[in-house]
Amino acid sequence: DHLQPHPSLNHLPPPLTATGDKLRTSWIRDILMSNRRTRKWLGLRMPHFGGQVNSLVNQFAAVSGTPPEKDSSIRIQKSELKSLLAQVGTGKNGLSCISCHEFKGAGQPTGERGREFTELGMSVREDWFRRWMRNPSRIRPGTPMPMFFAGMEPEIAEKKITDLWRVISLGRRMPSPP
Repeated sequence: DHLQPHPSLNHLPPPLTATGDKLRTSWIRDILMSNRRTRKWLGLRMPHFGGQVNSLVNQFAAVSGTPPEKDSSIRIQKSELKSLLAQVGTGKNGLSCISCHEFKGAGQPTGERGREFTELGMSVREDWFRRWMRNPSRIRPGTPMPMFFAGMEPEIAEKKITDLWRVISLGRRMPSPP
């Protein structure tokens, strides 16, 4: 069957395929049990299930064949923060992430847009993020997400992806990019 949006909705709901491979278990728990909203612009709302789905939360990763998450604490020295933030900003060497992603509630008012940038580190798994950044259209055909690292030397691309993950891991503590 081909999915069609409900007449009152502008978009299809996000697919749940490989959700456990993409999202952190703690994030899935917040969505299902704590009524967390991630795509506030969609007319569709995830029902609030409360504690009755607690056992389901861990099953998302298990069904995806994804190993348990590793919690890692990432530290960034103040001296390197400015150059790391420049990568996500709109400057000469930036990736312009904030031109499509919301940043602390501010961002694109309409159209295709990325998720809240400061929540990405809390929501997605690092290994999924790395695969996504290398080739987003392989994971989601037709995505407007650019292939920033195509054609780049693998070592350079890997360092830039690692640096980007380090910035994203700051979450809400992330200062605004230049």
